[in-house]
Amino acid sequence: MSLDFEQLQTMRQKLAEDRETCGNSRLAQKYLNECENLQNSLVPDLAEKLVGTDETDTAELRAMAADLSRWDEEIDAIPASEHGSASYRAALEFFRILRANYAALFRKNEVETLPAEESPTAN
Repeated sequence: MSLDFEQLQTMRQKLAEDRETCGNSRLAQKYLNECENLQNSLVPDLAEKLVGTDETDTAELRAMAADLSRWDEEIDAIPASEHGSASYRAALEFFRILRANYAALFRKNEVETLPAEESPTAN
């Protein structure tokens, strides 16, 4: 299944609405948990599709590093009681992919901005 960010957001919003509608039904919540697990399994593919192939410059890399740092702090602030949830595991996987793609973009930018080596000339 190929989807974009907006579709995933819509799916998550609908899931939240369905959870509220089904309230006390344990059977319905069980099925909704499976829907959430399926949505979370799509996140890494979406992240790979959205990130990692872009061109970037040093200023944008600095901004991305600041975002990653802030998000890392926010993930660290999530209560331990939530660490077993599917959403938390998906967030960690998504964040791992973002960091890996940031590192790839950083290395790509570093290589592209290196001065070209001068070729030796024969005397």
